[in-house]
Amino acid sequence: MNLQNKDIIRISERFLSGEASQEDVMLLSNWVRTNPGLNDWVVDWIDGQSPVVDDADLESICQNIVTEKEGKKVGLKTFFLSIAAVIAGFVVLTVIGIERQEPVHPLVVRTMGGEKSRVTLPDGSSVILNALTQLSYLYDNETGDRTVKLYGEAWFDVKTDPEHPFMVDCDNLKVECRGTEFNVTAYPDDSTVTVVLKDGQVNAVSSRDNVKMNPGMLLTYDRTTGHVNTESVTASDYCDWKKGEIHCDNINLEELTKRLARTYGTSITVQSPSLRKERLYGMILEGNLEQVLEIVSEACEANYRKENDNTYYIYRN
Repeated sequence: MNLQNKDIIRISERFLSGEASQEDVMLLSNWVRTNPGLNDWVVDWIDGQSPVVDDADLESICQNIVTEKEGKKVGLKTFFLSIAAVIAGFVVLTVIGIERQEPVHPLVVRTMGGEKSRVTLPDGSSVILNALTQLSYLYDNETGDRTVKLYGEAWFDVKTDPEHPFMVDCDNLKVECRGTEFNVTAYPDDSTVTVVLKDGQVNAVSSRDNVKMNPGMLLTYDRTTGHVNTESVTASDYCDWKKGEIHCDNINLEELTKRLARTYGTSITVQSPSLRKERLYGMILEGNLEQVLEIVSEACEANYRKENDNTYYIYRN
């Protein structure tokens, strides 16, 4: 019996006894859906073994999971229980509602406008997603390599693993580390991708550059030109959005309103062209949106109004 088959039996035993971890569930589900003959193999092997568990309580070990199907989040409350056959006291498990994938362990998480989410990945790394963000995580069980595809903004606290790199793929810019904390902003409608390193060390790689970043460094990648710029910053200013703080470090009003629109899940338009390049400094606490817009408008000597379509407009008389 090869190593994977041994792993399947061991994890199946933990699953049936209610001791399976989240990673165990993901591993088992991937094996089942990527190998149509797995159930037959399990049946043949278990048929000649002593029962693993008697009178298994299927409801108590049923797991909840969220997966992606046709671009929507689908909750599968009966994850492994679509086909359950009891052979010599062993439950044979399979999966429904999940399309066939490559032999990796996919996890896709999305946040809507006005939402934040914390995710613990199968390797133990922790990620906090800002609003309007999509994270696709692929874990290769054979090589141990860890790859994340990011659209949006996320704070990464990567579990240390000197032998297996953790890669954040932002299309033309890739960020690689072995274990550290950093922030990446890579919204598709932004002209730049930014990386801010808090602790440890990361490599930011583009088609033209390979930059070794140190703590307190901000790297800005221009999507249009491919140019990379670095500077020293206070790293906490770029990650305090996790605590509901919006830092304005020489940001223009057009960029700030884009950030506010994502944070609050609404639409904000700067009507007066002369206002769009107004620069702002300081810090805003997330709270009531209209209170925030009052502060911003006062700083810019402007006004704001709300229309019936829930769109806010900032203008100057």
